Amino acid sequence: MEFVDFEVAADFDYNRLAFWTEKATVVPKEPPVSYEQDDIAIYAGVPYRCQIAVCASGLVPPDNPTAWQKLPPFPDDMLLAPDSAYTGIGLLPTDVPETVFLPLIIR
Repeated sequence: MEFVDFEVAADFDYNRLAFWTEKATVVPKEPPVSYEQDDIAIYAGVPYRCQIAVCASGLVPPDNPTAWQKLPPFPDDMLLAPDSAYTGIGLLPTDVPETVFLPLIIR
């Protein structure tokens, strides 16, 4: 899979992308979470890149611009490239016109 116009380097390690949190709530004793330089954390829907060696748990992204670089929002949809090997595979039948929108309802 290849992401296009995703605002990160082509060789970006997607394991370095996370939702920002101050502590690891699923781990016993809830240890603080820190982020390494160039990690990207999503805070309130906005992506931020850690600009220093370690962004400690107390450095909340929007309140610490010297530690966190605010990035432009990521695209909110994903589309297949016309030459994708995955064309025709998905939830919609392949004979549905592209202009038809079928909502996904989660209950």
